[in-house]
Amino acid sequence: MKQTTNYSLFKVKQGNRLINQKHVDKLKESFQKHDFLPSCPIIVDEDFNVIDGQHRLEAARQLGIAVYYVVEKEPDNDLLIDLNITQKKWTATDYINYYAEKGNEHYIRFRQLLKEIPLDVNTVLDMAKLQDIGGQYLQTVLKTGRMTVEKVEIMRAHQMYERILTLRDALRIKLTGRMIRAVVQLQRNPKFSWTTMINKAKQFYVKSYPCTTKQEWTDMLIMLYNYSSTKATRL
Repeated sequence: MKQTTNYSLFKVKQGNRLINQKHVDKLKESFQKHDFLPSCPIIVDEDFNVIDGQHRLEAARQLGIAVYYVVEKEPDNDLLIDLNITQKKWTATDYINYYAEKGNEHYIRFRQLLKEIPLDVNTVLDMAKLQDIGGQYLQTVLKTGRMTVEKVEIMRAHQMYERILTLRDALRIKLTGRMIRAVVQLQRNPKFSWTTMINKAKQFYVKSYPCTTKQEWTDMLIMLYNYSSTKATRL
């Protein structure tokens, strides 16, 4: 194990998580109280790419204290995930960044979509894939690098988001993830028409009301959609 205060030696490895300043601040507080850095060195490869410990490195840099490190020769690429999982739980966004940095075109495409649609991962996936994405999908598909996001799904998500914003404005209510998931469910109905939905929202918005669950949103939107409609056009 070696130590240094030459922080410029180290490079952030592609695929590692973005620095979380709150986590850095907690580490700084711990270092000042307990000085446990020597017993918890960062791990780097032979080119000084940080495999594990970028938050410890940043905390040491901000405090101006020596950072302790060990060199791992020829590390397994997926060691980065394994080490970080044991330290601090990865979010879905962390996995998306990791596989995008490894060059997976589907994750690159979806990461860009998340920048353009400011909603959580699940909700954006719901719109792109027109289905109710659950935790099982995240665990077995997204987090294992097997997620596919085609260009047509990107276009669908953008189109749906624009329509949902129009619906939100017509209803004069706050946009929520549960509302979006309810709309996704309605759009799977072959009888559903966006033109009808938005027109009804504009005409009868006074009959709408904020809901708390996806089912409540679904019921309210169906009620509004069917209001003053013929039996043949009702959902």
